[in-house]
Amino acid sequence: ICSDKTGTLTQNKMTVVKMYYNNNTYDIENVVKNEEYANILKTGLLCNESKIVGEDNDKKIVGDPTETVLVELAQRDNIEKQEYDKRYIRIGEVPFDSDRKLMSTINVEDGKNIVHTKGAVDELLKVCKFIQIDNNVIELSQEMKETIIFNNEEMAKQALRMLGFAYKQIDFVPEVVNNITIENELIFVGM
Repeated sequence: ICSDKTGTLTQNKMTVVKMYYNNNTYDIENVVKNEEYANILKTGLLCNESKIVGEDNDKKIVGDPTETVLVELAQRDNIEKQEYDKRYIRIGEVPFDSDRKLMSTINVEDGKNIVHTKGAVDELLKVCKFIQIDNNVIELSQEMKETIIFNNEEMAKQALRMLGFAYKQIDFVPEVVNNITIENELIFVGM
């Protein structure tokens, strides 16, 4: 017997049900809306290829289900992808590929160049040097990585698909924007 309680199979529709940040796992109804949560939403919107099509009451999110669900999550907090795309202009991108299992963008935010990266948690942790906890950025220890990986595996056992989120500020945009030049020394925020 195969059941599909979330609609992923029958409707090709995903929903966010849990989030992990600040060393805590939250059911989506009980998230703590702090700086880490805001950074996950921002990375989820800016490092995202989905589009909003249509007018007014007939708007629809078009794109990969993994990305459209991130747009829907932000909309729950009245944050619109179109507004973020206009406000934080994308000036560089390293598209997702199945070998790296990551995607990165460079966006201009208040005059600063910010790299946003999302993707498979285990691959993302390989390029993270720091972690943001309680609005502080500290070095990411091996013990912290192991805790994140443990929590990722626990949620995967619940048939949840996890995405990790990270960012960093860069002083200048490299001549060649690729995973080697921008996907390093990132600040892990959550999953």
